Amino acid sequence: MKTPTKLLKWFIAFVLGAAVTTLAYCFPLWPEKKIDFELTGTVRNFDTNEPIEGAYVMAIYETVRGGDFVVGTAHWCIKTRGMTTDKDGTFHFPVEKLDGWSPSQVTAIKPGYFLRRVKLHSEKIQHAGGKENYTGRDG
Repeated sequence: MKTPTKLLKWFIAFVLGAAVTTLAYCFPLWPEKKIDFELTGTVRNFDTNEPIEGAYVMAIYETVRGGDFVVGTAHWCIKTRGMTTDKDGTFHFPVEKLDGWSPSQVTAIKPGYFLRRVKLHSEKIQHAGGKENYTGRDG
């Protein structure tokens, strides 16, 4: 049987290990790469390819949970951002992480036009890539 002193040493070692793991998770030694670009694009008329002024564009930022030990994944909307296009039909939204979900999709609407979603690259491509994977998105 273990003596109380040995049990106390194991308990202290466990607590210290948990504390170091928690600190490493909360304060990573290698911070994420700073992102100095935005998700950009132009809302265009599908038939004429002309830019659409005054379209309301919304970016959806999500988080994804599950996958490894859980069957399936769950997507949660963290927030949305919106803006109206000017005469050249352009939009821009901040990219917060290179994970394919920040933002995950962009939608544009305007009365008199049909909805068409902008399809972004896969999470793998966006995570590995940079500015070229987020700029020049036409919708």
